[in-house]
Amino acid sequence: MQEGGLRFSENVSIAKHPLVSVITVVYNSEQLIERTLRSVANQTAKNIEHVIIDGASKDQTLAIVKSFPNGIAYWLSEKDNGIYDAMNKGIEKANGNYLIFLNSGDEFFANDTIEKVFQNNENADVYYGDTIITNEQGEALRNRRLRPPTNLSWQSLQMGMVVCHQSVFVKKTIAVPYQTKYRISADIDWLIRCLKQAKTVCNTDLVISKFLDGGMSQTNQQKGLQERYEILNIHFGYLKNGFNHLKMIARLLANKLLN
Repeated sequence: MQEGGLRFSENVSIAKHPLVSVITVVYNSEQLIERTLRSVANQTAKNIEHVIIDGASKDQTLAIVKSFPNGIAYWLSEKDNGIYDAMNKGIEKANGNYLIFLNSGDEFFANDTIEKVFQNNENADVYYGDTIITNEQGEALRNRRLRPPTNLSWQSLQMGMVVCHQSVFVKKTIAVPYQTKYRISADIDWLIRCLKQAKTVCNTDLVISKFLDGGMSQTNQQKGLQERYEILNIHFGYLKNGFNHLKMIARLLANKLLN
């Protein structure tokens, strides 16, 4: 295990209790990690920290993190048991009042995104917004097919991941661990369980993040759908979930016909 960052420097002053911890999980992403590092470093809001959880990358990813001129509050590099195990490490290491996951290649929509999210200081348990899909060159491709609802609750996710975790700030006091038995779709389970504990949820009406289109393989898509079906069965019941999936299939077919 290796760890480091500004927290270990006696000569650098950083906030002991930052408002927001931006958590980035990364593995072998030397081509994309700097884009995310710069997006966080360029935020006009200063009461933030960047936490990097690296899965013992074999390329130059960790070297880029260590040498980043703006400095990283905390980084950890060691083997993990998948992305959700790494995300749990990020939750554990974060000092912020709020958490957001921005993984390698992802960016905030604008330099003042975090400042705008918290400028009204409503002290909500969850803040959320929209997402733009980009390619590896950072060019906007499209909006997400599933758009965030006007009023988000855990029941909103019965028809799928209507918001993605790159566009959700969750108060650390209600941030549950990810269930690592799921390998692909634990994010929808995590968000449902966080929202079940949330008393106040704020729609920022902002585009919060630019999400890198990952191009998931067909095998992973099938596994992810199986996991999602199992997760939604647990939260919504077999009958309701079965009916909702029939509606999702009809919606998907309609979108394919239109496009």
